[in-house]
Amino acid sequence: SRILILLTGTDETFSQTVHSRSSYRADEVIWDARYVNIYNPPTPSGRLTVDVRKLHNVESIRKNDQHI
Repeated sequence: SRILILLTGTDETFSQTVHSRSSYRADEVIWDARYVNIYNPPTPSGRLTVDVRKLHNVESIRKNDQHI
C-alpha cells in the first residue's frame, strides 16, 4: 500500500498556483522522527543561512534515542 500526499500552494512571486504530488510506501515512512534543523545561527549582521546538506537528515523524537 502507499500513502499519497497532494499539496497545493501559491507562488507569491508570480501569483501562480503550484501543485506537488508524492507517494510513499509504508516501509519508507520513518515513525517517531522529525527533520533536523537546517538553519544556521544568524551571523552578527543578521544574515540567516540554510545548510542544504541536512535536508534529508532526521532525528528521533523519543527522549532516550540518538540520531537515526
